[in-house]
Amino acid sequence: MINFEAITKLQQLLNDPIQIYMRSRFLFVFLCAITLCSSRLLNGQNAIQFKKETIDSVLETFDHSTRLPGYSLAVVHKGEVIYTAQRGKASIDDNIKITPSTQFNIGSVAKQFTGAAILLLEEAGKLSLSDDIHKYIPELPDYGHTITLQQLLNHTSGIRDHVELATLLSEDKDELNTFPAMLEWQKKYPALNTAPGESFAYSHTGYMMLAMVIERVSGLTVAQYLQNNIFTPLNMTNTYVEEGKNNRLRDGSTHYELNHTNTKAKKAEAYTNPLGASGIISTTEDLAKWDKNFLQNKLGKGGNGLISKMEKSGSLNDGTDVHYGAGLLIKSYRLKPIAEHSGGQGEYLTLYRRFLNEDLSIIVCMNSYLISPFDICDAIANNIMTYKEQHWLVQKSLPDTTFKKLEGTYAAENNLVRYVYRKKGQLVIARIFDEDTTSYQLSYTGTTGAGDYAFVDTLGSTVIFNVEGDKIAGLHWDGGTYFICNRYYTKENTTVPPKLTSFAGKYYCAALDKKVRIQYFSKKDELTIHPFPFISYNLISKGGGIYVVEDQPYIVNFNKNEFMIGNDWIFNIKYDKKIKPKKEKKEKPEKEKKGLFGWFGKD
Repeated sequence: MINFEAITKLQQLLNDPIQIYMRSRFLFVFLCAITLCSSRLLNGQNAIQFKKETIDSVLETFDHSTRLPGYSLAVVHKGEVIYTAQRGKASIDDNIKITPSTQFNIGSVAKQFTGAAILLLEEAGKLSLSDDIHKYIPELPDYGHTITLQQLLNHTSGIRDHVELATLLSEDKDELNTFPAMLEWQKKYPALNTAPGESFAYSHTGYMMLAMVIERVSGLTVAQYLQNNIFTPLNMTNTYVEEGKNNRLRDGSTHYELNHTNTKAKKAEAYTNPLGASGIISTTEDLAKWDKNFLQNKLGKGGNGLISKMEKSGSLNDGTDVHYGAGLLIKSYRLKPIAEHSGGQGEYLTLYRRFLNEDLSIIVCMNSYLISPFDICDAIANNIMTYKEQHWLVQKSLPDTTFKKLEGTYAAENNLVRYVYRKKGQLVIARIFDEDTTSYQLSYTGTTGAGDYAFVDTLGSTVIFNVEGDKIAGLHWDGGTYFICNRYYTKENTTVPPKLTSFAGKYYCAALDKKVRIQYFSKKDELTIHPFPFISYNLISKGGGIYVVEDQPYIVNFNKNEFMIGNDWIFNIKYDKKIKPKKEKKEKPEKEKKGLFGWFGKD
């Protein structure tokens, strides 16, 4: 049984004014300590028991203040909120505390509502997921391929994310978040990442297109359709679609930028939402109601059909699972199946995670970047659940020489790159441009039948290092989205020329009609990239002609007289080197020799 008396006492204690701690690491420790007082949840059957004494001792450790923004969180078990906590201010200027009914922009968590709307329209016979997007939006450019609604739902359409592409091109992405602007952008830059169904690439643009489909099929705006068919039936009274440019929500809450020490906050700038991909305002209370609907669906015709389709992972043309359903990542956390999605808009952050077999969900909404909601969610999950499989915590022994051999840069043909290195003595894997912030510890579990090295990451996903002879050829990472790297670089096998001068020069991208300049500085033996006049970024080498753009989430991959630039969302963007043609030597007219008394050789 659930100890409701203890929960009540806990909530009374936590509802007192409490400081958002000055440093994010303090808050994380605080939350970890709070969740240590939760005992266990086994397969959704055992009770959750909170120990008030542990919480009391943790609260006495810290100074409390109420000056900063904060968060609201809810833990939902079998459709009922069993734990809730709020910290900080929804509005500093108006002295409004965060409560369970405080509104937040939930960012990309909105995608699951868009996905549900598309499935409801399919259920009503208004569309088919196999339909070509041009059936509903004929003004889109000819991509040279059929792109289905299903592929848009699963992020396998090949359509490049306009937000990332605009950032790369230093365009104002905020101005592109309207349907007309997005359509014009597609006409201007119609090139795809890959052919539809060949790869997974997260795309806000695809979900904006789905929102347009909702409006054209239903005859209602996105706001009206979601209100009539989802928000009202589920009694989500504090949830709505936000249109236009705004930085203050209806209930007076706002989002804040923090200084580098997390001690002061200022109101963040207004933003425009890409409807369909973002733009929904909600609360932890209302998101708990949405979560309950996954247990007993009340939408459309009812029944489990809608839910099973939302949770059904899409696949590539070759059958590879992409671990993404209809607005939901379908993966695992420490070997437990989960459906989750995070979202960020402006300075708002939200995470929704549902453990599928335990009927347990964790919802975190924040109005600043004080701390990652993943840290909060993980801390709670790690301490209220018991995991049957613990082998990712127990690393089998491997010679140090082998670990050293596994370290390096792993690149796929489409310019997706992963970086494997040691951090505090442990082997970790990360996206190459943010290894300092987001990395996953790898634990060795043994070799496969083929002799490849097998690991599991922190979340319980499998990582296989492929062995060819005595060398590492690449890796396969089933880490949320299926990922294969088939090129491997270390300092020992690098293909970078001894002199970087060969990379210097002017480059041109025909698909984007853009020029850049790569410059070499001999004093520091380094390269810079100049996408625009008077703007430059250092290029940090990772071996094999692969560079990270400093302070930018992009990778540059040199290969002879070209380079590829991109990241996990936009790739296969090629720049060709503009090689100066050799100047033809002009034949000089033969000079007539002049003697003492005149010209020699003259007729």
